Amino acid sequence: MQDYRWVVKEPGSIDSIIKENIDIKSPAPHEIQVRNHAVGVNYIDTYVISGEYNIDPYPLTPGVEGAGVITQLGDEIKDFKVGDRIGYGGPPLGAYSSIRNMWPGYAVKIPDSLSFEDAAAIMIAGLTAQMMVKKVYPVNSDTKVLVHAAAGSSGDSLVRWSKSLGATVFGTVGSDKKAKIAKDAGCDYVINYKDQNFADEILKINNGVGIDVVYDGIGKDTYENSFKALKPTGMFVTFGQASGPLPPIDLSTVPVTFSNFIARPSVFAFNAERETFLESMNDVFQMIDSNNINPKPGSLYNLNDAPEALKDLMNRKTTGSIVFTL
Repeated sequence: MQDYRWVVKEPGSIDSIIKENIDIKSPAPHEIQVRNHAVGVNYIDTYVISGEYNIDPYPLTPGVEGAGVITQLGDEIKDFKVGDRIGYGGPPLGAYSSIRNMWPGYAVKIPDSLSFEDAAAIMIAGLTAQMMVKKVYPVNSDTKVLVHAAAGSSGDSLVRWSKSLGATVFGTVGSDKKAKIAKDAGCDYVINYKDQNFADEILKINNGVGIDVVYDGIGKDTYENSFKALKPTGMFVTFGQASGPLPPIDLSTVPVTFSNFIARPSVFAFNAERETFLESMNDVFQMIDSNNINPKPGSLYNLNDAPEALKDLMNRKTTGSIVFTL
């Protein structure tokens, strides 16, 4: 069967991506060649297509997450061998392809017990949750956490990892169906932000006291009330903008009795060192083994149907991780 990839010639809408056949060359000395069996879909992919995130020059192939089998090695590669089952979650772009050559800095051998689909679903979501609860704002049994989009890919892992550490978890969702998913993931309190002011609800539930940390992947629609839901010295962590970019934040509006913190972490920056990345992934695999996080994708699409899947993601029709199968 002919190998192929999706290509973005220049920034545009989802409909601007095109599929093209490829004949793969041998990998460069510092690269591995991977035949993808599954490809993870992330909201960052839509930013790359639209040009909102200027990561690589155009034309480019989107995607930073996947899982497959190594088919060839560059001469300088020592840590992998042909036939290894691997997952990867990080730059360079190029995951929306049936086969690819890539730098392996964010690649790891996956356990035999983990399917390709599960690996593609959990690489970045797992790394994100690990970064948030262990490094950005260390969570413990005394911590009160708010997770926006709690039924989404990263949201689900954040909820589950926080609960495993004993935290009290508030989650926001946009529908009753997603509320049940968030509750099943472990949220102590679930708020439909379309029907209720989540900041008011949290303060009511918590006897007028704000919470410790907000993990916000939504952006423009939630950030104002996220600050209102925080306690003094609480932290607002923004890591996505599904509803649009945050406007400039006027810190003079923060009450003088508060000392809030703002974080804009990148999972790639926190795991830029190879040793740190492997330690983080070991944490993720241990959490999967102990059933504390769930690697199962919420939705499966064929890679041939990439535009449809991306539109469903942007229209918030999906729950959990989206994975392309091949």
